[in-house]
Amino acid sequence: MAFNDDLNTFVHNYPYTNYHELVLDFLTNLVQALKKIVDDADLEHLPERLQAIDDTLSANQLAISALESASASASQAIQDLRAITSAHTADLEAIHNEIDGVIDDLTESITALEGEFNNYRTATDSRLQALEGVAFDPSQIVMSNYPFNFALSMLNANKFGVRIVVDEAVSDHDSIQWVDGGNYAPGGSLTPNKQKFNSTFKIPMFLSSGNQCHLVIPSVFPIKYSASINWTLYFYANRYIGATSGNVGICKVGAINFTDLMAEGGYTNPNTPDANSACFNSMELFANQETGCYDLHIYNGRNGKFAWINNYMFSSMMVLPLDLGTMSQTPSIQKYFNLLNTYMIQMGTNLDNRITSAINTALAPVNTEIDGIEADAFKKSELRTLDFTPLSGVSVIANYSYQLAGVKGNERYTIAFIDMILDVTGLENNSTMNIGDLDFFFNNLSGARSLEVAIEHANNGAFGSITSGGAVAIKAYGTFDTTTRIRITASIADKYTIT
Repeated sequence: MAFNDDLNTFVHNYPYTNYHELVLDFLTNLVQALKKIVDDADLEHLPERLQAIDDTLSANQLAISALESASASASQAIQDLRAITSAHTADLEAIHNEIDGVIDDLTESITALEGEFNNYRTATDSRLQALEGVAFDPSQIVMSNYPFNFALSMLNANKFGVRIVVDEAVSDHDSIQWVDGGNYAPGGSLTPNKQKFNSTFKIPMFLSSGNQCHLVIPSVFPIKYSASINWTLYFYANRYIGATSGNVGICKVGAINFTDLMAEGGYTNPNTPDANSACFNSMELFANQETGCYDLHIYNGRNGKFAWINNYMFSSMMVLPLDLGTMSQTPSIQKYFNLLNTYMIQMGTNLDNRITSAINTALAPVNTEIDGIEADAFKKSELRTLDFTPLSGVSVIANYSYQLAGVKGNERYTIAFIDMILDVTGLENNSTMNIGDLDFFFNNLSGARSLEVAIEHANNGAFGSITSGGAVAIKAYGTFDTTTRIRITASIADKYTIT
């Protein structure tokens, strides 16, 4: 109990008669409190407890001494460790500095390598792009997801129904004209003769002024079965600039909706004509009542839109639902020519085109070699199919040969159109081979004639001939497969005197 508490109790034990009674009472209470402390402390057993502590200390004296010694050793070791740590702190700082220097060097090296890698990647991409343009890549033949593509060579296209229509007569010249061109020498003046197209063709030329005209290209689009059909179309044309310049540019216009072309007035280029639009500045579609398809009319001068440059000539064109990409880049240009070749094969095997070509080819000798009397012989003539009997090893794939023959007095007149596709087995280099007989139904020829022979594969060729009796032979040179596909064509005008 605290003294203040005792005093507090004492103060409240009143009344007292004098101060001595008050002090005596306080001392009495204090003695009682001390006695209680002594009783609770069990002083009788205190010596025994002290002795036990002494015994414990004596028994553990060696351990205590060892602990004191170990503590001293540990203290010294700690001092030594602090000294070592202090000594190595400087070394660690130096090592850190060296590591930081190495990291800086590595960072600079990596930065330099990244720059070199980017340069290498750029150079590699450029080389790959060049290689893609040079090497033939089947993937470059992009087939449309629609069963519709149109490709047309404009070389002598006037013989295939392409025509120029003059829409007005206010100037001294027309804005679209047929001109001579298309005699390519790929690669320039150093091109070997066998690679040149020595003769010119009739190709369309668009001028930057003159009477408004339009070029009619027949049957470009198939019949539109449903109003819901709406192709998205791209128009391409290959510019011809001269015999030694070759193919110098392909323009592309699109995307243009089919429905826009079908609308009244068709499509008009909203921009100023440039190298991309070339001749495709105004176009419209009209139904062809004879073929059941749609003709494409390409205008020059309509809506004030003329060709972007004077004397613009093009040697081929295509209309596709395909975007071939940027036409100034090699891969896109290669796609154009691959597709042109792919779809031109389809046009070339079309019977109507072949017959038209053969008839036009025959017009020249008919007009120049047969006079009015001879022409009179054909008034009652007939156009008949010519049969071909193949020899062993020859198979007839297709025969579109015809003969027109007539009689005037003792003279017999004939015009033969020969067009056959054959498979021939066993062709050898520099060898002559008889392949069969063409059965002239009316009379023999007055003499032997030459035939044109085209072979499907590259690195070879052949000459052809037919005797007066119709026996056909070819002389081949080059390398051939076991079976080789050939095409034989000719237009022959002949007069035979009956004796």
